[in-house]
Amino acid sequence: SRLLEGASAVSAADSARVLDLANAHWSAAALLAGAELGVFAALDADPADAPALAARTGLPVGRLRALLDALAALGLLDKDDGSPPRGEGASAAAARGAEGARYRNSAAAAALLVPGKPGSLAGALRYNAELFGAWARLADAVRNDGPVVPSPTYLGQDPARTRAFVESMHQRALGMGHAIAGAMDLAGRTHLVDVGGGPGTLAAILCRRTPGLRATVLELGPVAEVGRTLIAEQGLADRVRFVTCDVLAEDLGTGYDAALVSGLLHREPPDACRVLLRRLHAALLPGGEAHLVDVMRDATRTGPPFAALFALNMLLVSERGGCHADVDHVGWLEEAGFSGAHVRRLPAPMVHTIVSAAR
Repeated sequence: SRLLEGASAVSAADSARVLDLANAHWSAAALLAGAELGVFAALDADPADAPALAARTGLPVGRLRALLDALAALGLLDKDDGSPPRGEGASAAAARGAEGARYRNSAAAAALLVPGKPGSLAGALRYNAELFGAWARLADAVRNDGPVVPSPTYLGQDPARTRAFVESMHQRALGMGHAIAGAMDLAGRTHLVDVGGGPGTLAAILCRRTPGLRATVLELGPVAEVGRTLIAEQGLADRVRFVTCDVLAEDLGTGYDAALVSGLLHREPPDACRVLLRRLHAALLPGGEAHLVDVMRDATRTGPPFAALFALNMLLVSERGGCHADVDHVGWLEEAGFSGAHVRRLPAPMVHTIVSAAR
């Protein structure tokens, strides 16, 4: 009776929410499988029924159809129900609809899941897929006080993986970079330093938006090599240059009147962040501005939900990193000698926060 009393105190909505959370990995697995198997790429040109799509992809039609229907249920594909001719019986109509239904990418899938399109997340999904199994070992990461996957090999140890990783960063940055750049006013600035800037995509967007601005991207050699190629393809090699640099240990240069640190500090512990920002303060001209862009938790450290979960993701892959709070970034800037720090959270679906301050 006590069990029944306890159950009755829980609403149906609460029960549904817990079950949805417990099964959330089903939806993620369907999305990642669709991307890995080339479903969205194969449907980019023309809709197709399951047999035709099986022929395009080399996949078994029965299992492919089950995946297609699940992706349609998630709103990632649109399914034409194959409406039967007038007078056709219900059972015949059902069979006809199952066999002849055609699938097409939803608007969201067409924009975000087809490889090679500007702003596509297809490359970034490979990172999610690689870590999917690691999330099942989250309890081990907490229990054993350490990551459950080996150190990544996309920062130079494996050239092919490095190129794939940097190119996926570029595509992802194309999708979110304009929203980030739109929240930053660099008018009148002439020399931006992009610290650990990856492929330099955000620096390139800022240069396009800001007349007279040029950028220096400081990055590790293997990443910088790929970045130079991507910047040249955009026709911006004269305004965005790369300098090989381990930004955590080597000189950052001087003479900049603006600085960008994007997606770097979550990889480092607080002490390393403090040291880097002190060195950045020395690299900027008086009156220069620093802009820190990252996934950040709020002062409660329980929100936003994406940031709180991102902190767990860092437990899986890093001994050093985490997901710091916006108030941490403000404090580090002030300790380094910056003033006037202010926080801007970008609106959904963006997950980034910008903390800016003046030297």
